[in-house]
Amino acid sequence: MLPRRNFLTLRILLLFSISASAFNFEFFKQTPVAREGVVRLSGSGSSWEGRVEIYHDGQWGTVCDDGWDMAEAQVVCRQLNFPGARSVVIGKNYEQAASGPIWLDEVKCDGTEMSLFACNMENWGVTDCTHKEDVGVICQPPNTNGTIWNFPHSLDHSISLSDDLGSLFDSRTGCNFLIVVQSSTVAVATIRTSRERLMTAMRTCRTSARREMGRIRSRLVERRSNLQTRRRLLLQARKLLQVRRRALICHFYQSGCVPRRVWKNIRTSDWWDAVVSTYDDGKWMKDFRVSKDTFEYLCYRLGPELEKSDTNYRLCVPLRKRVAVALWKLATNNEYRSISHLFGIGISTVCHCVHNFCTAVEKVLLAEVIRLPCKNKLEDMAAHFQTKWGLPQCVGAIDGSHIPIIRPEEYHTEYFNRKGWHSIILQAVVDAKGLFWNVFVGAGSLHDARVLRLSGLWDLVDRGLLHSQETKNIHGHNVGYYLLGDAAYPLKSWLLKPFNDNGRLTMQQLIYNNKTSRARITVEHAFGRLKGRWRCLLNRNDCQLDKVKSMVITCCVLHNLCEQNGDDFLGEWEDSAIVPQQPDGTESAIVETEGVHARAAILKFLNTSL
Repeated sequence: MLPRRNFLTLRILLLFSISASAFNFEFFKQTPVAREGVVRLSGSGSSWEGRVEIYHDGQWGTVCDDGWDMAEAQVVCRQLNFPGARSVVIGKNYEQAASGPIWLDEVKCDGTEMSLFACNMENWGVTDCTHKEDVGVICQPPNTNGTIWNFPHSLDHSISLSDDLGSLFDSRTGCNFLIVVQSSTVAVATIRTSRERLMTAMRTCRTSARREMGRIRSRLVERRSNLQTRRRLLLQARKLLQVRRRALICHFYQSGCVPRRVWKNIRTSDWWDAVVSTYDDGKWMKDFRVSKDTFEYLCYRLGPELEKSDTNYRLCVPLRKRVAVALWKLATNNEYRSISHLFGIGISTVCHCVHNFCTAVEKVLLAEVIRLPCKNKLEDMAAHFQTKWGLPQCVGAIDGSHIPIIRPEEYHTEYFNRKGWHSIILQAVVDAKGLFWNVFVGAGSLHDARVLRLSGLWDLVDRGLLHSQETKNIHGHNVGYYLLGDAAYPLKSWLLKPFNDNGRLTMQQLIYNNKTSRARITVEHAFGRLKGRWRCLLNRNDCQLDKVKSMVITCCVLHNLCEQNGDDFLGEWEDSAIVPQQPDGTESAIVETEGVHARAAILKFLNTSL
């Protein structure tokens, strides 16, 4: 029998084999019945990889979702007791083909739910997919370190007995156990015992463990007290050393025996001090992409957030120079090292100038320059669209544009788009003048419709942003304010899209597509001017992901400021803006019925006003 001390650090693997004549184990032989909402992975030979299937109405079925991402995968793996999810699989042909129904579509999780059944979803069986679009996941496999015992029934409890074994003891049915004990001092020992002996040994082990834990707790409290005392003495010694050092420095400088030296790298800022000061308006606009008036306005508004103070050891970077450094980075996307040599400041200082500038713009100017339109503003935008493009009740055009980035360290698959490169997607809504009034940045692998649902615009429209009560009767239909989108977006009463060109469109539908396309091109022109002026959005940005998103929002704010102030847009910017091939927005596969009447009314209006 093992000594009692070997149970203190025990790692017990109870393997019991019970004779059918001594104890009834019929409940182990019963086939488990799946519960409603239970999920499983099928179709592959691995337990942590496969097609997602969910149990409903007495039958297993699959899940189909073109917006399936890591948030839903994390919920599925968590429900299956895996540590987490590795990646998402959509439309994979597994060894075992799916044959049951498709239970779920358009599942939306935020990643914190405990089960897939708790996520937002459509009704059971409501779908427009086939099994070729079934989704799957690859979960992180569990840690399998340690001994694997090949017995019919096994339990591994290092601290306490399980409820199943406890109920076995309470039944007081005579049975024998085969116990294998593994501890830190004894490799493996086998014990054959009865229930009574096992109960006595476990009670003794539990009592000894409590005593040992009490002694360990006392030692930890004592050590913590000693550490706090040592920390307090160390802080006192450090303060005393600082006082002595300060007194010594003051003594040397007052006596004049030690000449004062500037402890920094020797850099020159002649370009900024001597050359930039001679710039005329045209040269200034060409290098910094904003007019001098807009530059002075930025310095005035952002001064309280960006202004720094001189210290006893060095002078701070002036405010105008900090703003100029940030604008140069956004306009050229040069490396920090090149900008450091040009302005005569450190590389880390350039980085701080750029990121502090973007943070200040988001804090001070974002809410003023890019804001949701009020009722009067909506009326003005609708009138402008109707005057310019002949579309009544239209207040904006929506589209997305991909910004190239480097491969993120975490969740890089979420940013790998359909064209084979990593990106983030900028979703923007513009008015007839090409000014942004709503922007959102999402992962590059997402579909345009999925980005729209994740953005705040979707929730704002549900709360009545477009003032659905401000309707206009057009050919017998009450049409409210709406946006124009391409075929990738869903058809809504507030979001109209063109007819799918299947080669059988009527002349009226072709006229509708042509006229709405000319109005929707406003957002494409806005993206072109945005990337032409701020080239950090055109070429691959090597900054960290959160910094890139901040720079994108900042460039949108600066775009609106330049357009509102009438800053020139040079033709060479547009000619040199070679935009990387954008991923095509696939047509939405959802059966759309909500906006059919509104689109039909606009179609009649456009064909009768010829």
